[in-house]
Amino acid sequence: MKSWIIIMIPSFNVHLAQSIPQNALLSHPNCKLFITHAGLGSTTEAIYHGVPVVAIPAQSDQHLNAIRLVDKLEMG
Repeated sequence: MKSWIIIMIPSFNVHLAQSIPQNALLSHPNCKLFITHAGLGSTTEAIYHGVPVVAIPAQSDQHLNAIRLVDKLEMG
């Protein structure tokens, strides 16, 4: 079995951090896009701040949340 090591080198406009307060991130004027798993909390906060979303759902309610973002709110 092969194991892979992925090393991400951020570009000038990508910031990697252990933890970022999500509301502070979404309310920042330079936040142009939010990539999320489409959980209820992150979806609600993205809607509140009006930030466009790329949703990558993984389980349970996330699929329905992602569909609602695209079909009903046209945010993704």
